Amino acid sequence: MKKALTLTAALSTAMVLAGATAGVAQASGDWKPLNTTAKLSGELRLEQSIVIFCDVHIDVVVDGHGNISVTNRTFSGADPLCGTLVNPFGTWDIEDNPGFAPASSGPVDADVGSSSILGQCFGTITGTWDNNTHTLSFSNAQVPGTPSPCFVSGTLTSNQPLTAH
Repeated sequence: MKKALTLTAALSTAMVLAGATAGVAQASGDWKPLNTTAKLSGELRLEQSIVIFCDVHIDVVVDGHGNISVTNRTFSGADPLCGTLVNPFGTWDIEDNPGFAPASSGPVDADVGSSSILGQCFGTITGTWDNNTHTLSFSNAQVPGTPSPCFVSGTLTSNQPLTAH
């Protein structure tokens, strides 16, 4: 499985990444420490036809087998579109990419989605998980969307020392 974290304006992208409740999906058992809850937080740049910056908070759980699940997500920030007109869509999931080796950092895949009155974005994007800093970074990751794709940039930092293997 792949992970999920996800504007015709920045609205669709923001909606993909924002939301009060997330669908739950589990990834392969490659995450540690086991039986841990964590919050990934940070500011993301979201773009479709406009650009907005939103504070994103994603709650995850690593079960006793190393499976990671997204259990909740919220979107807020100085931009009035964050968490209001921009809402989540679909199930979010996080998983290390097949190219991830037990090193200090590597690719992870995220299934993300959002919708607004302007459009919708949903799909798998690839970011970089860093085991040393416990961060997930995106650099202009393209999310398929209508009427146009969305783009995500920025870094989310875990409040727990999560590692992917």
